Amino acid sequence: MIACLRPLSALILAGLLTACATSSNSGLGELPRTPNASIEQLLQQASQSKPEEAALLRLSAADLAYQQKDLARSTAILGQIPLESLKPAQQVFASTLNAELALARSKPKAALQALQHPSMQHLSELPVTQQVRTQRAKAQALAADGQVLAAAKERIYFAPLLEGPAVIENQEKIWTLVSSLPVDQLQPSANEDDLSGWLTLARITKTSPTLQQQQASIESWQQQNPEHPAAKHLPAALEKLKTLSQQPLTRIALLLPQQGQLANVARALQDGFLAAHFQAQQAGQNPPSIKLYDSTQVRSLDDFYRQAQADGVELVVGPLEKPLVKQLASREQLPITTLALNYSDNSQEGPAQL
Repeated sequence: MIACLRPLSALILAGLLTACATSSNSGLGELPRTPNASIEQLLQQASQSKPEEAALLRLSAADLAYQQKDLARSTAILGQIPLESLKPAQQVFASTLNAELALARSKPKAALQALQHPSMQHLSELPVTQQVRTQRAKAQALAADGQVLAAAKERIYFAPLLEGPAVIENQEKIWTLVSSLPVDQLQPSANEDDLSGWLTLARITKTSPTLQQQQASIESWQQQNPEHPAAKHLPAALEKLKTLSQQPLTRIALLLPQQGQLANVARALQDGFLAAHFQAQQAGQNPPSIKLYDSTQVRSLDDFYRQAQADGVELVVGPLEKPLVKQLASREQLPITTLALNYSDNSQEGPAQL
């Protein structure tokens, strides 16, 4: 293949560069994009090209390797490109790809460091597709680093740039983030209307004594905030709650860690549930009974769900630990509707019951 490429190098180079770059305003330089060529073809052509053209081709090759999940090769190719010799647009592209590679290796701090490159000051001047890609990587890095509120803010910030299915997908991720925050962090911000709306909605779901009262509060919030994205399209988890509120529940399971690093957080959640249950009883209502399960003692989710079914559980609230949430998200079906109290870093949608 290489021998065949050489006689046509000039023609191929012209075609590759046309497919490989998008023009940019001012002096920011060209943005690479993956052309209809193999990694080998791109690298071969780069070896015969001038430095600036070669950098574009190598960036495209590194990106193509990343898209093909060949992380080692993508990293190696990217390492051959001197970042400081690139134009600003290319530096943004390379830094974003570097962050994505770091995330793929579960190194969120390295990803955030990559996204602090000075070229990021030009991000708003680049095509929307690049803006979204870079900001999505930042949101993922913040979430993976435990900066949940900051990750939600980042997703809210670039939400207006999205269209089609990506809009709803991003909203679901915003909800997953804000709903995982403890109640004391769900304080509305006067200067950030969209964020305040999300935080208020999350607070409602955590502080309502019963599912029926929760549903009434959600509907009231929607009426008061008709233009909020979540009011127009309620998160899937809240749609499930709406269905649950219309069904008589007799027993709810709290699947929380009773020991370990998350025990204090779990105890606060548990106390909140029990207090709401007591308030509902005092008000003359008949709330479902609550059964406690220690998630640190769960060795098999299948065994847990079998036991919960035997105990008559109709709704599981929890778990809180990310590894368990990740296991749930990887399943196609769950035997009992489950409201997880944390988010999974996985990109999969998860079972319908989660």
